[in-house]
Amino acid sequence: MLRIVDRPGTGRGLITEVPFREGDVVARIHGHVYRTHPTRTTIQAAVGRHIDDLRALSCINHSCDPSTHVDVTALTVTAVRDLVAGDELTYFYPSTEWAMAVPFDCACAGEKCLGRIDGAWRVPTAVLARYRLNAHIRELAAARDAADLL
Repeated sequence: MLRIVDRPGTGRGLITEVPFREGDVVARIHGHVYRTHPTRTTIQAAVGRHIDDLRALSCINHSCDPSTHVDVTALTVTAVRDLVAGDELTYFYPSTEWAMAVPFDCACAGEKCLGRIDGAWRVPTAVLARYRLNAHIRELAAARDAADLL
């Protein structure tokens, strides 16, 4: 149902070979381990807790206009819009990552592209509000915003 593809100049990606409707579970995260520190291929599940050994799911790329949402509590990847065969699976990395192990310049070329992606820590709250976020990111952003008011 999912296939890893080589994307010239940008590395690997993950595409769907079948259609999905908005809200469908595209994949489940299983067989993983947890680490205490982030790497280029981990997904942050909580403060000091990072999911590793994601197999094909480690090839889900970032987009500021994502096709999926990664839910680190339910351990699912869900379509955020209808997908057709051949669509690339992407998600908004700051929805799981507070501080990226390997920041990068976004190449999504979307209308609302954020440019530099280095985690949710530096994304304004108004921008984060446009996305589905995991609970730990909402909590960390709220704490950051409260500290800014002091």
